[in-house]
Amino acid sequence: MDFHTIHHIAIIVSDRNQAKEFYMNKLGFSLIRENERKDRHDWKIDLRINESTELEIFVKEDAAQRPSYPEAYGLRHLAFHVDCVDDMVKELEANDILNKLSKSFEIEDIEKKEKSKKAPLPFITSTLQQAAGNKLGMNAKKTMSIAQKLYEGVDLG
Repeated sequence: MDFHTIHHIAIIVSDRNQAKEFYMNKLGFSLIRENERKDRHDWKIDLRINESTELEIFVKEDAAQRPSYPEAYGLRHLAFHVDCVDDMVKELEANDILNKLSKSFEIEDIEKKEKSKKAPLPFITSTLQQAAGNKLGMNAKKTMSIAQKLYEGVDLG
């Protein structure tokens, strides 16, 4: 299976302001959009968790309370980013996964969405150092030494 990332996670909450305070102000997720859906009597808030994952918050003031015991099922849905939806559906069917899931879960929809992705901004010194540290485990001194050699055209081999 070729799942690249989890595209988004959806949850249901009852207090919009409390959810925004926690997920945006405490955890630092950024707001993508917020819409009142009057026909559904709820709000939908989309937050960016990281470069590839979003959190969908459905605010339903009259949502049933979650019991603490016994534990209740809670994930509303899970969406994966894949290169080709048709190929993934065929693979899921070939491995009998869709059939098995449909016995335990309701598969409402398989949805195709075209997504455009903005090109990342060019590095500045601090973001270059952060990326090299996070992705390659390099310290700032080594990062800047390599950057200088690349700038000067020195052979790195």
